[in-house]
Amino acid sequence: MKRSLSIFFVFLSAIVFAQHYSYRQYTIFEGLPQNQVMDLYVDHYGFLWLGTKGGICRFDGKNFVSFKEQNQNDQYVRGIFEINDTLYYYTGESILKNISNGFEEIYNSGEEKIKRVRKINDSDDFIIATKSKVYKYSNTNLTTLFAMSDTCNIADFKYISDSACYLSLYNSLYAYQNGNIEQIIKSNYYVFIDHNKANTAYYFIKDNDNFCIIKFDYSKNIATKIHETTSDLYSFLFTLDGYKYVIETNQDTWAMFDEEINLLDANSIPDVQINDIVEYNNSMFFATENGLYVLNSTAFENYTEKDEMPKYVWSIFETPENDIVFASYAGKIYKIRGNNKLEKVNLKIKGLPEDLPSLFYMDGYCRNNGQWIIPMSHGSFIGNESSQEFISMIYFTPFCVYEDSLRNIIYFGTNNGIYLYNTEKNKIIKNIQTEGHNVLDIEQDKYGQLWFCTNAKIFLYDGDTLSDLESEHVLYNTPFVSCRRDVNGNMWLGNKTGLFIYDYSTITKVYEGAFTFINNYKDTHIVAGNTTGILYVDIEKYMSGSKNSMYFFDRYNGFIGKECGQNGTFVDSKGNVWIPTSESVVKFMPEKLKIDTLPPPVYIYSLSASGKDLHWEEKCTFPINQDSIYHLTWDNNNIIINFHAVDYECPERVKYKYRLQGYNNEWNEINTGEVMFTNLSPGHYTFEVIACDEFGNWTKKPAVIKIHIVPAFWQTVWFLIIIIILSVFIVILFTYLYLNRKRKKEKEKQKVEKMLVSMQMNTVNAQLDPHFVFNAISAIGTEVQLNNNEKAYDYYVKVTRLLRSSLSNKDTIVRSLAEEISVVEDYLELQKLRFEERIDFSIYLAKDINTDILIPKMCIQVFVENAVKHGIENKPEGGEVTIRIKNKDSYLNIEIQDSGIGRKAASKIHTKSTGIGLGAMSNFFNITNQSNKNKASFEIIDLYENNEAKGTLVILKIPVDYKYII
Repeated sequence: MKRSLSIFFVFLSAIVFAQHYSYRQYTIFEGLPQNQVMDLYVDHYGFLWLGTKGGICRFDGKNFVSFKEQNQNDQYVRGIFEINDTLYYYTGESILKNISNGFEEIYNSGEEKIKRVRKINDSDDFIIATKSKVYKYSNTNLTTLFAMSDTCNIADFKYISDSACYLSLYNSLYAYQNGNIEQIIKSNYYVFIDHNKANTAYYFIKDNDNFCIIKFDYSKNIATKIHETTSDLYSFLFTLDGYKYVIETNQDTWAMFDEEINLLDANSIPDVQINDIVEYNNSMFFATENGLYVLNSTAFENYTEKDEMPKYVWSIFETPENDIVFASYAGKIYKIRGNNKLEKVNLKIKGLPEDLPSLFYMDGYCRNNGQWIIPMSHGSFIGNESSQEFISMIYFTPFCVYEDSLRNIIYFGTNNGIYLYNTEKNKIIKNIQTEGHNVLDIEQDKYGQLWFCTNAKIFLYDGDTLSDLESEHVLYNTPFVSCRRDVNGNMWLGNKTGLFIYDYSTITKVYEGAFTFINNYKDTHIVAGNTTGILYVDIEKYMSGSKNSMYFFDRYNGFIGKECGQNGTFVDSKGNVWIPTSESVVKFMPEKLKIDTLPPPVYIYSLSASGKDLHWEEKCTFPINQDSIYHLTWDNNNIIINFHAVDYECPERVKYKYRLQGYNNEWNEINTGEVMFTNLSPGHYTFEVIACDEFGNWTKKPAVIKIHIVPAFWQTVWFLIIIIILSVFIVILFTYLYLNRKRKKEKEKQKVEKMLVSMQMNTVNAQLDPHFVFNAISAIGTEVQLNNNEKAYDYYVKVTRLLRSSLSNKDTIVRSLAEEISVVEDYLELQKLRFEERIDFSIYLAKDINTDILIPKMCIQVFVENAVKHGIENKPEGGEVTIRIKNKDSYLNIEIQDSGIGRKAASKIHTKSTGIGLGAMSNFFNITNQSNKNKASFEIIDLYENNEAKGTLVILKIPVDYKYII
């Protein structure tokens, strides 16, 4: 975190660098309110605050949140500070304090312009300096400490007490003591006051054409020269961080020194004016005229065309003099000498045909004797700066090189197999064909065999014989671009689908991507590159199964090269990994990697809620008190929670785990900072979220927000209890009413059934009168007297059966059709016995009649008895009763016809008829028809012939699905 800052316009040494680190730039397109960033501050949460000429904003590594006051004219932020975890910033006319989710003005200077504001340690007060006055602000009260001449221009000050202060007036240092002002330093250039040391100031002078930095201890009144240079410096930015001082030079270059002004690090942001610098964790932030720049890794340096590095460098190697050589596809060779200067190497290659372009390919290297071997179009370069020759391979181009120093043979992999070059004889001695496949890389395995990786398969060479892998082999017919053996003897292979490791039995994919090079780093790591970045693998950790065994670097976290070159990477003697890419050369310095072990802090930014209409309303914003409970109504039960981890190194690879206790206690992992929950039930919920950075460090303490969805009154426990009680009461009531109604219906049914039975019993009693029974018994007696015992017995059986059938089952109201016909037959047989030849009968039953069908008891018998009693009995010559039973239109159709005197004649004779039988049958059907859709009925028809009565016809119709349930 930045501790003190001052800028001075002086002249000092400008340090020139031929390379630059990888910086990430943020401008208005990413959310800055204005591109000219003037001041930076990191607060106690870890958020970066940026003061611009267009207002202040907060940055978390990914998102910018701007704050602009509508009633504030001056949006040029000149400084930011913090008191007791409350953030303040000031412009030329106002001081503003952070409240809730914005800022409020607590002081306005009016006509005076604010130049500098400094907080007082261990106090809520702060000191304000204008052009010529110094004020103390305490509890909204403003007190003037002292005033200088209007011609003065205060640049900075050091507050000691209300009566003592040191002031920098750009070219002088003044001491204010008890109302007296005294000049204690006069300088050619600006004076900077160190706010982190009690009695220290720095100033700059020009002495004998040299520019000097002077350290002044004003408690002892001692000045010490700590740095001297003959070069110019445009401005001087002094930021204390431990024992480090950061110096910003003339335009775009910065340098870091220790207290003795020993250079610790230096770099530049090309063509960018730096205004402020802040360090936080492993990142450095630069406020510039072109936006915010972030340096989160010093492990990568980039060499581009601006640094005079040629494009399309394909081969890199180191000479015995420790010079780094770069050979480009365009036929240019450059080298970096020990003085860090990039110089061009002039070429005069002997033996190179005039019609061949001097194009350099990949996999060049320097032999132990200092010779350079660089593949070229149709051959190879061999030599050094002073002696350069061309090895011709006729019409074929080498893509890779491997030297067997024991056999004095260099293997060139080409588009025409392998060419063997004897270094003692200085000539090609052999060509090994690889079935027409391009040889892209060569490596020796742990058994001493050479692996020839081609664009179609892998070949093995034992020094004498070229062999193919067995067809059952896991690598059979698999193309690879690059391969390397690690310290354990395992083979690492790369192709367009990924990076693999092979232990001679199984192959395992290590990482996805199109890999173009693999290299060993100090036998401890594998460095492999693909089209978007590089992978750095700790071999021991990977083999042990450690989760944090590899790191991928791309444009998000330091490596900005595009498309790593094929097999052109080189590790120099200092441990630097030189990686050619399509537009630059990247120097990767693993020793400078800073692997963060601290997890990123995670914060909940906002809680929004909505109802069914999904009209979202923000309920709270950052920062959030984790003990607060946010109450939502029952119909506002859809929520969105936004959160974010403050990570400046690689925010794109931050991932999260969250859970909503009370809804689901399981942790869920996502890559975005927003979750939604819908249709939450009333109750208490606790949302927790933790974050993990790219190095696998998870937050220990989650960010928490507590939510209470308040139930509607009908969702409360008391309401539910009342509803349950009412429900139980209603169930009991309805059960009682139902059972009561059922009992009444049962009683009514029983009453009706008893009435029906009574009707039929009355019918039986009415029809089987004593005269019929007496006459039947008398007829039986007559037959006995005539010794017709069998006939008498037969009629006796019929009488007893008739009586038993009529009187048995007196509680039932129905019987089968077969039983009814049997009763009728017995009755007519007895009547025939009584009337002898005067009566006859016949019964016709259709074949499709189901005689098991139930019909009302006595329903045929009643009408048969009426036919005999009122129709035939009064006819001297007697008559006939005919019964026809058939199915017709879903009805059982029963016809009872007699040839008697007819109803009209019978009524004149006044036969003894009670009418009970017909009335009972009519009432029976009236009652039972109420429970049936299809009705039962009977019809009595008088038959005539030539206007004379010829009998009576009764048609009885009963539906086949007739029900006798009341």
